Amino acid sequence: MDVLYHALGGVAIAKSMGSPDLLAAAAAAIAPDIMGIIPFYSIKFTEAIRIPGNTFTQTYAHLLRSNKFAGTWDMAAYRSTHTLYGAAFFSLCMFVVFPDQWRILSISYLSHILIDIPTHEGDFATRILYPLSDIHIRGLNWSTNLKLFLFFWLMLAVIMFLLWQT
Repeated sequence: MDVLYHALGGVAIAKSMGSPDLLAAAAAAIAPDIMGIIPFYSIKFTEAIRIPGNTFTQTYAHLLRSNKFAGTWDMAAYRSTHTLYGAAFFSLCMFVVFPDQWRILSISYLSHILIDIPTHEGDFATRILYPLSDIHIRGLNWSTNLKLFLFFWLMLAVIMFLLWQT
């Protein structure tokens, strides 16, 4: 799903656990995308600089629309942050750095991965046990499947409404 959805999902998790740390939970929920996509954008940026002809902006936009990994580095970074092993590592780090908040932050991070499993396909499908296994579920692409997109947003809206009623 999109970054806003994940952030609001983190907020819902924090609220449901009675935590006032809504912003921290939102940040943890988008962390897999932020950490995993930086190499993707960086490599595309570098490619756009190197390609002569078109303007940088047009070339960069074209490369991003291709929605393909440029190589093994950006693919490995993305898949490493979208795996149960990545979630376990994140949880361990949060336990050490934020001992009072680690549960909420860890659950928010894990929620991102669990939501991405049915809403990603192809190269971006969530490899659940990466790098030890390529196992993944062939999900549906949330950005091209309007029914899936609306279903997930409707469920989140209902959850948020119920949480703010209490």
